[in-house]
Amino acid sequence: MKKFYELSTLCGIEACAIIYDENNPQPEVWPSFSQVRNVLFRYMSLPDHERSKKMVNLETYLMQSIEKAQDLLRKQMEDNQKKEIADLIDRFIHTGEYNMGNMNLNDVTFYIDKNLKQIEKRMDSMEI
Repeated sequence: MKKFYELSTLCGIEACAIIYDENNPQPEVWPSFSQVRNVLFRYMSLPDHERSKKMVNLETYLMQSIEKAQDLLRKQMEDNQKKEIADLIDRFIHTGEYNMGNMNLNDVTFYIDKNLKQIEKRMDSMEI
């Protein structure tokens, strides 16, 4: 019940909880029966589309979580690849060592072209 109170206070929302226990025929409610009744009444008086607007079932929640994690992983992999390519170029400039390892030449070329375009844009903006 303490967590419900903290959630309600921290988020500044009206919340209620009804907890059924198989060993107790009477449900445990928070904060009180009358306040639970008021929250449920307000919820039930909303139109259907308002009630279901932010409602998520377990499958939808898990799919959204997986998509977010995959997006984060993709971004991290792209960042890692950029850093590896930058290290490769830096190593080549300073030592002459040219070992691409498992990097794809097309990726390296794309990275260099992208950086050259950014440099050209900066130089153009400086001329104006």
